[in-house]
Amino acid sequence: MAKKGAVQKELGARERQIMHAIFALGEASVSDVHKKLQDPPSYSAVRTMIRLLESKGLLKHRQEGTKYVYRPIHFSVFPIHHGITCLGGRTAFGPNGAATY
Repeated sequence: MAKKGAVQKELGARERQIMHAIFALGEASVSDVHKKLQDPPSYSAVRTMIRLLESKGLLKHRQEGTKYVYRPIHFSVFPIHHGITCLGGRTAFGPNGAATY
């Protein structure tokens, strides 16, 4: 398993936003993540980034009807403390619960 710091450094800012959104929700569809992001890219860009995160071994999915629902594989990669995920001393969620970074 990759070390926490190494995984976080390998991820781009948008990938970190997506991971934080999925952690906050526990599991999420692409649509759920898209709604959670502040200033989101297109739906298809979010879908592509989620697939890349899955190929990096950070997420896995299950099929629910016609959609995929993603969840994190390694909970220790992004620490969760009292329901707020932090990275580098900054909170990852704004006051409305939207992922910010």
